[in-house]
Amino acid sequence: VIVIMTDDQDYMLNSTHPAYMPALNQHLADRGLQLRNFLISTAACCPSRTILMTGRYTHNNNVTSNIEPHG
Repeated sequence: VIVIMTDDQDYMLNSTHPAYMPALNQHLADRGLQLRNFLISTAACCPSRTILMTGRYTHNNNVTSNIEPHG
């Protein structure tokens, strides 16, 4: 099982180019996975990462911001 977590990748700014993200491209993009349209529950970095790592939404994990004390 390969687990890849990536954040703040922008297709339009080319931050997912193989020169910058070779493992991402090798394991996902080269095999056909592209996420062009998707929804997330919280757009801020800290709350979004916490949701991914814990499986608990912001109202259950109390990480609601990128700034202390709530981030």
